[in-house]
Amino acid sequence: MNNAAETMNAKVTALTASNVSALRQAAEEVGLDLKEVTKTTAVFVGGPTAATKNLVDAIDALGARYGRRGHPVQSLQAVRRKLERQS
Repeated sequence: MNNAAETMNAKVTALTASNVSALRQAAEEVGLDLKEVTKTTAVFVGGPTAATKNLVDAIDALGARYGRRGHPVQSLQAVRRKLERQS
């Protein structure tokens, strides 16, 4: 049986401009599945657990391209931590 939280979309708020930029880059370059991105929020397809897994996959892919330090990977780590608090 599916967890009810997993059928919802995960929303992260209070994002910085760097977080938003990194999320958009991840969506464009590695296909991170986002429903909506605004100046300070992002809505991920799926619940917090699925969204976290997808974000970690995107972080790994971008880390292979750009390195693990600096933008966009460091900006995505902050978003990952916010998602993990919802799980």
